Amino acid sequence: MHSLRILLLFLWWSTHLIRTANADDLMWPRIPYCSQDNTNYTHGDAFHANLDALLSSLPTAAATSSGFATNTSVATNTSVATATPDQQAFGLAQCRADITPSDCLACLNNTAREMAGGSACHGRKNAMLVHDGCLLRYSNASFFGAPDTGDPIFSVANVQNDVSTQPEKFASRLSALVGNLTWKAAYGSPRKFAVGEVYHAAFVTIYGMARCTEDMGGDDCYLCLQIVVKTIPKCCTGKEGGRVFARSCSVRFEVYRFYNEEAAEAAMSPASGGDRVNDSDHTGPRSTDRKHKHNKKLILVVLLSASTVLILTCLIWIMYCQKHKHMGNEPNIEEILKGYDSLIPKQYKHSELKKITGSFKNKLGEGGYGMVFKGNLEDGREVAVKLLKGSKGDGEEFLNEVISIRSTSHVNIVNLLGFCLHGSKRALIYEYMANGSLDKYIYSEESELTIGWEKLQQIAIGIARGLEYLHRDCNTRIIHFDIKPHNILLDELFCPKIADFGLAKLCRLNDSALSMAEARGTIGFIAPEVFYRGFGVVSTKSDVYSYGMMLLEMVGGRKNVKENTESSVEDYFPNWIYNRLLKDLHSNEVTCDIEEIARQMALVGLWCIQTNPGNRPSMGQVIDMLEKNINELEMPPEPFLWCPSLASSFAS
Repeated sequence: MHSLRILLLFLWWSTHLIRTANADDLMWPRIPYCSQDNTNYTHGDAFHANLDALLSSLPTAAATSSGFATNTSVATNTSVATATPDQQAFGLAQCRADITPSDCLACLNNTAREMAGGSACHGRKNAMLVHDGCLLRYSNASFFGAPDTGDPIFSVANVQNDVSTQPEKFASRLSALVGNLTWKAAYGSPRKFAVGEVYHAAFVTIYGMARCTEDMGGDDCYLCLQIVVKTIPKCCTGKEGGRVFARSCSVRFEVYRFYNEEAAEAAMSPASGGDRVNDSDHTGPRSTDRKHKHNKKLILVVLLSASTVLILTCLIWIMYCQKHKHMGNEPNIEEILKGYDSLIPKQYKHSELKKITGSFKNKLGEGGYGMVFKGNLEDGREVAVKLLKGSKGDGEEFLNEVISIRSTSHVNIVNLLGFCLHGSKRALIYEYMANGSLDKYIYSEESELTIGWEKLQQIAIGIARGLEYLHRDCNTRIIHFDIKPHNILLDELFCPKIADFGLAKLCRLNDSALSMAEARGTIGFIAPEVFYRGFGVVSTKSDVYSYGMMLLEMVGGRKNVKENTESSVEDYFPNWIYNRLLKDLHSNEVTCDIEEIARQMALVGLWCIQTNPGNRPSMGQVIDMLEKNINELEMPPEPFLWCPSLASSFAS
């Protein structure tokens, strides 16, 4: 047992080393700040022409000027003095101080293309697009040197990993670290940039970064960072990582080194700002070496005082959270939801739910999660109100449902219209699905509940498209972890909608693997690697496995795990499907359209449930396989026998 623990610690350490060595995804997250003053430009007008010129020149100017540049663009036949506000375009571009010029140029070019192409703040005269690696801002009025610390402040926490070792001390050390970095960025670095680290526990070091836009003075930078730091307890308490962004500054922390240490140290050196190509008068006066030495002791004293205040504030916050944890964790959940206020839907009172559902008279169904009632909103829309039974842990499933679904927009994803968080009462309000869930059609022996094979195939393709969106096209990649017929809802036209995101996990688009502390999902649909890591890493391919099992159930019309049977080769559902399909393919050619659809779905399902995740197709490939001619599909290898009893023995 001792040697196993050492091995696990070594593997953990090795994983973190690998994450450190790989380049961070500089384009995530994507945060657009779009002006709400309704000042728009017209395609082809003078401002648009100047903006295009500005966006085409700023990336190169910044990349060749130590990662920072400002510029003003006006029409070639108009001077700056005579240009009207509708003609001028003021711009600022900045890269993270520790990235290479080539990465800086690539990040800014991508950002400029997004803004020029209209995918961010289309038509606005005042806009900003922030990525982790760079930011680009433009306006029809000069904003250089003017700090913008107002709302919205955007925060994102590492929702996958909680602090497992001494969370109170972690919070205290984090508070001290960011307090230190705040001062360093504002007053100790000409580039308004600082990184640092603090030891927390064995194999756990906290790494942090604070930065401001380089046109700001020291006092303005410090004020902005102080506002951002106050958001950390609201968004990221108990998490191993988090990022908070305002327009003019940002703070980030992780338990792995996410920055280039050597480049960061060089950027923090006072000499690094001396050769700035595009210095402006808005950066404030620079301290001389003599003044720096004279004030060094004063800065250290104030730094220690500020750190102490931050530590005490953080401790008070932790005590507050602990006090309310025993009261259902409601304040904690509400604070977390506030961090996503741009994403969350409308919040309803419990009394409003009673009115919507007519005092909960029309019950649609009931399960382990709670009960579902039909209702109507004030505008007449039919809805399904899902009343949750109590709460589990810190309300993770409730939070997943609210945050995950609201961050999506796809025809094959159920639409969350609202939620209720009132004392111990929690509820979710969805669009009403007239035909209920898929399971009642594929398991039913009643003729009136039978779905034709052509429609069944279209349902399968629709589900695949929804999953591909979650895995690849959503702003934040989402792994569902509970794909099964019961969680597929059908509208009046039998268009499928993926529902129940209670077990979902959010991850960055560049993450190829996901770290999980425990298995999640429904027996019979859980991928082997989710139970036992020896089968491979947990990833989007885990959803592909669940989808494959569901596809086989749609073909076979029976559940793949029966509660009253013992696990054996004869009862193992995929083998039963495989042998039957192999026999049919060998005995006669595919001629009947219905037989062709059934066999095609079975073939795709068998490819999806391959034990090795690397042998499974992506959801994009699944869509291609379902839409191409069956004769173009190869027969997959016979499924390796894997059942819950084997999984439990591996996991123990």
